[in-house]
Amino acid sequence: MENEGSGAARRPLGVAVVGFGWMGRVHTQAYARVLHHFPQLAVRPELVTVAEEVPGRAEEAAAQFGFARTARDWREVAADPRVHAVSITAPNFLHREIGVAMAEAGKHIWIEKPVGLTLEDARAVSDAVTKAGVQGTVGFNYRNAPAVETARELIASGEIGTVTHVRIRLFSDYAAHPHGALTWRYERERGGSGVLGDLASHGVDLARFLLGDIASLTADTAVFVPERARPTGATAGHTLATGASLVRWRTRTTSPVCCASPPAPAVSWRRAASRSASRTTTASRCTAPGARSSGTSAV
Repeated sequence: MENEGSGAARRPLGVAVVGFGWMGRVHTQAYARVLHHFPQLAVRPELVTVAEEVPGRAEEAAAQFGFARTARDWREVAADPRVHAVSITAPNFLHREIGVAMAEAGKHIWIEKPVGLTLEDARAVSDAVTKAGVQGTVGFNYRNAPAVETARELIASGEIGTVTHVRIRLFSDYAAHPHGALTWRYERERGGSGVLGDLASHGVDLARFLLGDIASLTADTAVFVPERARPTGATAGHTLATGASLVRWRTRTTSPVCCASPPAPAVSWRRAASRSASRTTTASRCTAPGARSSGTSAV
C-alpha cells in the first residue's frame, strides 16, 4: 500500500520559471531538490518551461536542469495548460504585468519581491490572484527559518513579556563595490526602490510577521555610489537610495531597520583567495574607520 508521499501517489505539478538569472536558477534548483528535503509532499514538480529573453540562457537551463521546453516570450507560459505554477524571477519592472497575466491564466504564482515598482502594482497583482482564486506567494522565505518561527511563538505566547524594541540588520555586500556596473536594479523606472525593495523588504516583512502592522515610519536614506559605469564605458548617475529607518508598530514597539551602508575607503576590494579570507575582508568592511554611515552595519 502506497503512502501519501510516495512516488506512485504524488500528483504531477507542472512548473515554469520566468527569468533565468541568479534567482531563477535558485528557484529551479529548489524544484529539483524539494522531494529530497520534503519526501512527504503529495505533489511532484515537473520542469515544463523556462522563459528567458537573453539568447542562449534558456537553452542552458534546459540542458542543465531538464526543462521540457524553452521560450523567449513569457506569454507562452501563460497559454500553456501543462503549467500549473510559475516562479516569476524576472526583473522588477516586469513583475506586475507577468503576475497579473499568470493569475488570470489560472496559474499559481511565486513572485519575487518587490511584487511591483509601486503600491499600485502590488495591489494589482494581489487583486488578480484573489479574483482568479489561485495561490500567490511572495518570496519572503526567511519567515520559514526555524529561529524566526520560534521567535514568533515566544512573542505570541507572552513568554518573553511585552516586546518594546526590535533591531533588524541585514549584512550583505551586494552592490557595495564602487566600480560595479550600472544595471536595471539602479534605475528607478525598472528597479523601483533600490535596496529598500531588494534587501530591507526582508527585514520589514520579518518584523511585521513577528509583531504586526506598522503604524508610523521615519526614514533616513542616501545614495552612497551616485555614479556607475555603463557597459559601453560611459558613466551614469542614479537616485535609488540606501539608508535606515525607524518604524513604530501599532503595539508601540519601535525598531530601527538598517538596510545598507557605503564601502569603507580604506578597504581593499580585491577578491579574497579563500572563504576564510573572504570572511575577514567582509568583517573589515564593517569596522573600517572613517566610513560614513546612517546607523547601519551592512554593506
